[in-house]
Amino acid sequence: MTMKTTIILVALLWLTTMACAQTYTYELVYGLHSSPRSPYAPMTIVGSKAYGTAGLYGIYQAQSTGVVEETICCPSNAALAVDSVGNLYGVEEFHGYNSGRIFAVSPQHRWQQKTLYVFTGGADGQVYATNESPLFLDQSGNVWGTTYGGGGNSCTNPGVKECGVIFELINNQGTWQENVIHSFSGPPDGSGPDAGLTFDPTSGTYYGTTEYGGDLLCNCGTVFQLSPNGNGTWTETVLHAFVGADGSQPTGAVTLDSQGNLYGTTYSGGSYGLGVVYEIAGGQLSVLHSFAGTQPGSYDGANSNATLTFDLGGNLWGTTTNGGDRLDGTVFVLTPQNGAWQYSVFHSFQGAASQPHDGVDPESGVVIDSLGNLWGTTAAGGYAGVGTFYEIKVSE
Repeated sequence: MTMKTTIILVALLWLTTMACAQTYTYELVYGLHSSPRSPYAPMTIVGSKAYGTAGLYGIYQAQSTGVVEETICCPSNAALAVDSVGNLYGVEEFHGYNSGRIFAVSPQHRWQQKTLYVFTGGADGQVYATNESPLFLDQSGNVWGTTYGGGGNSCTNPGVKECGVIFELINNQGTWQENVIHSFSGPPDGSGPDAGLTFDPTSGTYYGTTEYGGDLLCNCGTVFQLSPNGNGTWTETVLHAFVGADGSQPTGAVTLDSQGNLYGTTYSGGSYGLGVVYEIAGGQLSVLHSFAGTQPGSYDGANSNATLTFDLGGNLWGTTTNGGDRLDGTVFVLTPQNGAWQYSVFHSFQGAASQPHDGVDPESGVVIDSLGNLWGTTAAGGYAGVGTFYEIKVSE
């Protein structure tokens, strides 16, 4: 038996002017049985398979026809990156590496793994146990990422001494060398980057967020830009410093559309203090939606850690960790209509109140496969209370 929620959306396709009615159906695919698991990061889809991370219990492998619950290696809470030949790259934040490491594993070669770099916790950065920042592989095969701490500049973020860094690992014939691109310094700069970088191939620019820093009084976080100078150096610029009313604590990455606009979420702030969905267009931030939670007459979501995802019809999808009709989190969607965005809750997670047991606490957003279906995870709930996989199927 599967749990289903169905919605029909009409969206304008990016590359045509023809409106296309699409039906989206939520299905609970699988509840993890092996305890503990708790996937906090989105899955990485490679062909017909998907790979994810589950904290101390390493990498798991999932397929639409079933799930392989095996501990492969590499404790991590960050999503995995994949190269052109199927090798996976990730961030390991504990398990013998006091300040974290970057690793690569090869599913094709019995999960042979290699350490690319071990952080010292000093000026080169420090990976914390809650790190959820995925890596990015550029066209040269180099690895880009952020660390939540380290870097040498003092900060007052909870539990963190230094403000974090943006780094590049350069592959020199199999030997990897770290280059610190930027050390965050706190207000008015950002601090505590808790999400990965978003690359714009048109301009060669990277975008990202920091959970804290920015406005001196609020310390509510930033959206930043990292621009190439043409001589091998980079310039970091704060595009927006949150002040609370427009959001606070952006813990997800930004999503780039074909026009160069940025979209993202915050965990808190906004009209109800429960986070927002925002857009940055022309250098200006607009709040598209303030999450209302369980205000009178509302079963809205609350508190989003999600990076937003465009579907093939141009709709934006995301999740909230709380809110919904049972306070167990939601999947939401924003649909473009007449130059504006229409927000709606697509699915409210039911936790242990439903049969089969639905998920609780979707910490990450959804990812899209080659057919346009969306896949996601919850960090709790399910048969053993340690998380679920779900799919949002698309049909016309």
